[in-house]
Amino acid sequence: MVGSVKSFSKSLRSLEESRAEGKSAADWLQEKAKESGKEISAEELQQLNVGMEQANARVLRNAQAEEAHQTVNTSAMDVIAEQQMIDSFNANAVSAGAEFEAEIDYPAEDSKYGHNLFDVVIKDKFTGRRLENYQIIYGKDLQETIDLVTETPAAKQRIVVPEDMVSVVQKECPFHNIVGQIGGTDLVQVASDVLCLDENIETLERAIPPIVEKLVTDPAETISQIADKTFSAGVFSAGLQQGIERLVDGQEVEDFSAKEWLSNALMSEDTDGIKTAAAGALATVVHKGLVSVLPKDAPAVVVADLASVGVENVKMLARVADGAMSIEDSIEHMGNMNVAMGFEYVWNTYAAPYASRFLSAVPVIGPIISNSVVGRHIVDLVKKPIKELVVEGAKQIIPTVKKVAKKAMKAGKKLLKAGKKLLKSIFS
Repeated sequence: MVGSVKSFSKSLRSLEESRAEGKSAADWLQEKAKESGKEISAEELQQLNVGMEQANARVLRNAQAEEAHQTVNTSAMDVIAEQQMIDSFNANAVSAGAEFEAEIDYPAEDSKYGHNLFDVVIKDKFTGRRLENYQIIYGKDLQETIDLVTETPAAKQRIVVPEDMVSVVQKECPFHNIVGQIGGTDLVQVASDVLCLDENIETLERAIPPIVEKLVTDPAETISQIADKTFSAGVFSAGLQQGIERLVDGQEVEDFSAKEWLSNALMSEDTDGIKTAAAGALATVVHKGLVSVLPKDAPAVVVADLASVGVENVKMLARVADGAMSIEDSIEHMGNMNVAMGFEYVWNTYAAPYASRFLSAVPVIGPIISNSVVGRHIVDLVKKPIKELVVEGAKQIIPTVKKVAKKAMKAGKKLLKAGKKLLKSIFS
C-alpha cells in the first residue's frame, strides 16, 4: 500500500513535468510503458482501449443521471454486473452468428436518464438501429431492490434484476417489465447470462470473452488512444458531484484550533503520509465488507491509487477555491491523474493481474469514494476532531466542486459532439 502510494505520486509528478515541457499525456504513456519493460499482449491492450471507451460512456451517462437527480452505477460491483451482461450477450451473439450487439447507452446531449437514456441498449450491429433498452437495478437485499425499481420510470425499457428476485419484484412492480438477463425475447433471440451477483468477483478474475473484432496492428497507436481516453475519463469524472454533498449532509461542525494544522499538512508538497492513511482507512472498510464500492480482495494498487486521487482532488479544489489554480488547470490535473493511474494499474511495479479491469470503473467510482456510505465509514475510523475537519473542509470546497463540475461537463459535451462527428466520418 505504501509502495503504491509513493509510486503513484512519482508517476503523477513525472507526467505533470512532462506536460509542462509540452509533451502530451499520450507521449508520456508511450515512453513510460516502454521503460517499464512489461510486455502487454495486443488483445489485452485492445480490451483496455475498449474498456476506457466504455468508461467514458458510463461517466457521461451518470452525469446526465445526476442532472435528473438520479444516481446510477456507483460502485465497481455495479459496473461489473453491467459489463457481465454486455460481455456475455455479445459473446453469445458472435457464437450464434447473430446481427445483434449490446453496449452501454451513449448519451445524446439532451438525453434524460430513465426516459431516453438507459444503462444498456441492444442494437442491430450493422444498421445501428436501437432494438431494446435495459436498466440494471439491484439493492443490498430484495426489499431495497423493489424500492429502487418502484422509483424507476417504466417506459420503453426492461429492468434487469438478479435472477432469484425476478418473480417477486415483478409481482410487487406490476407496471414494470422485469427480467433476469438482456435479450432472449421475440425480437432479440440471443440472450446474455443471467444476472448473478455471486459471480461478480469471479468475473473480475476471468478474461474478457475474446470477441474484439478490431486487431491491434500498431500497439503504440493503441497506447496513445488509451492515454487520450483515460485522460478524458478523468476530466468527465469532475462532472460527478453528488458524492461529496452527500458526505456532509446533516453533519454539524464545531469551530476549533486544528484547522490550520490540517490545511498546512494538506497543502504541503509531500502528502504521501495523508494518502497512505486514507488508503489504509479505505482498505479497512472494504476488506471488512462495510461497503460494496470495491470487492473485498481489490488489489492494493487500486485502493492506494483511489485514495491518492481523492486526496489530490481535495488539495486541488482547495487551491482553486483560494484562487491559486484556475478551473482549466484543475481539470487538466484530473485528466493527468487518471493517466498516471492507468500506468500504475497496467505497467508499473505494483500492477496486479486484473487491476486494469478496475480502470474502466474508476471514472464512475472515483468521485463516489466521497459519498455518504464510504465517506462516513472512513471518517468514523478517526477521532472526532479529524472527522469534523474533514466535514468542514468538504463544506468549504462544495461551491468549487460545482464550478469545476460545470466546466468539466461542458468539456465533456464538446468531446461527445466531436466523437459523434468522427464516427459519422468513419461510417461514411
